[in-house]
Amino acid sequence: MSKKVLDINELKSKYVDGNATAITKQHALGKKTARERIAALFDAGSFIEIGLFANSRLENVDAPCDGVITGYGQIDGRLVFAVVDDYTVLGGSMAEIHAKKIVKCQEEAMKVGAPIIYAIDSDGVRLDEGIDALSQYGKVLYNNTLASGVIPQISIILGKCVGALTYCPALSDFVFVVDKVSKMFVTGPEVLSLVSEKNISADDIGSALTHSTLSGVAHIHSANEDECMLSVRRLISFLPQNNLEKPEILECNDDLNRLCDNLNGIATDKDLDMKNVILSIVDNNDFYEIQAEYATNVIIGFARLGGRVIGIVANQAVNSNGSININASDKMARFIGICDSFNIPILTLEDAASFIQSEDEEKKGLIRHFAKVLYAYSEATVPLITVIVNRAYGSAYIGMCSKYIGADYVYAWPTSKIGIMSPESAVSILYEKEIKSSSDPVKTSEEKIAEYLDTTMNPIKAASRGYIDDIIEPSNMRKILISSFDVLSTKAINKKNKKHGNMPV
Repeated sequence: MSKKVLDINELKSKYVDGNATAITKQHALGKKTARERIAALFDAGSFIEIGLFANSRLENVDAPCDGVITGYGQIDGRLVFAVVDDYTVLGGSMAEIHAKKIVKCQEEAMKVGAPIIYAIDSDGVRLDEGIDALSQYGKVLYNNTLASGVIPQISIILGKCVGALTYCPALSDFVFVVDKVSKMFVTGPEVLSLVSEKNISADDIGSALTHSTLSGVAHIHSANEDECMLSVRRLISFLPQNNLEKPEILECNDDLNRLCDNLNGIATDKDLDMKNVILSIVDNNDFYEIQAEYATNVIIGFARLGGRVIGIVANQAVNSNGSININASDKMARFIGICDSFNIPILTLEDAASFIQSEDEEKKGLIRHFAKVLYAYSEATVPLITVIVNRAYGSAYIGMCSKYIGADYVYAWPTSKIGIMSPESAVSILYEKEIKSSSDPVKTSEEKIAEYLDTTMNPIKAASRGYIDDIIEPSNMRKILISSFDVLSTKAINKKNKKHGNMPV
């Protein structure tokens, strides 16, 4: 073997092995190294690195790989690209060559139509490179927007993600965070503390918990890095490679005609737990929930029915009586858009009583935010099936994927209630004088409510007008949905040509 080959191999080994002291410090912080993360994420031995010899453009600065590892590999046999910050090299800081590597990886992923993962662990933009670093990172963000809706983009926050770097995950489809490890914010706590004249910590504004429960920036919150990587791998299994493909259909080992007898027993529950409905009907009771800690009055996530991937959007009466608010609206609208982008059919499970009645919500734009849900459903071309499980009132009934805004099939349980408003509110308006003049106002009100439910809000009335396709027994729900999604698998809609719509943001 020639000396040149030996020298190259020696240099490669040096770069791959890394700086032992820096690696020890990384482990002391409770974090894995970039290469350990790659090993946990990809199938064994499948990752191919691109740009190993890249280095800083600055003189007298040795930055192997310029602080970021890029390349591609296999996740459960499927091609996936990755950008993984190396915190052991100058704190994984963003620099010109660093950003150029990311841009190339993005362009390759789009070119071949494969998902891309960004594993972020960085101190931010490298100050020594100033505008050169920022200009190249602008191209990274531009590519984020070009890739949006074309290939799945997944960001994993595995350390710090600050300043301009936060907009890469913000433009991604899914953001993963790790408890006590992830820190993400635009303006640092030191500056905010100075401006606000109060003590603000990094955890206050940028912890995994903050972004999972309050800001809604994060979608999956994991206890540790190992759990996070497994969760990323699992998410990939529900997604297609790109917008021109459909998710893989797996062989289903759960009886396609299985009855869900337990659903008949909970149909009349006042605060029906929609998670019980979801787990009962999906294959093998397996549901991958997204944003489980945020806006818990709605549920979103992925599952399979008859081996086919579906997205699920559901009201959750257990929290806030299932009433819709701003955060719930944003959560639903964004997920609907992702499903439609990647050819994933959507099942909507409706128990929509109303909107949260709050002066604060109104002032912050509840009207504008729920309009996003209406827009997302109306724009969607994937198969859309709605099941009214309990309540469907007013504009919430219209917006939760009714016939009027694009649902292909709408089903209802026999116990469901459909109307302009709650029966209590309707009766209080329609029979106000009669109730007040009654010798027993409470009894009269109850009688009128029962009568109104039976004559006006009964699903039979909606079905007789063609607004509902069938009134189904809850226990038959699984097999009916499997059949319906199968029928709709070849659905095709040709929308009118336009540059783009104007979603209310």
